[in-house]
Amino acid sequence: MIQSAIGIGVFHRQSISMNSLGEKTHSFIVRIWLESREIKGKAPEWRGMIEHVTSGDRHYFQDIAHIPILMEPYLKKMGINDT
Repeated sequence: MIQSAIGIGVFHRQSISMNSLGEKTHSFIVRIWLESREIKGKAPEWRGMIEHVTSGDRHYFQDIAHIPILMEPYLKKMGINDT
């Protein structure tokens, strides 16, 4: 998993236009929701979807630990490798 490229933190907006970043960036939309179960007595489950903004590719997941795994192919294309 690419841990050096993906982390949790606070980011501040910079005055860099998206055009100046070109192919050096990838944008993702991550949606997470609680889905009720149809089986009586079963607890609701967390679900999610990550969308690569440029390509429109969507991937659905049931474990948030899959988010970096789903981002990995795009980051590798940028030259970011596992560390």
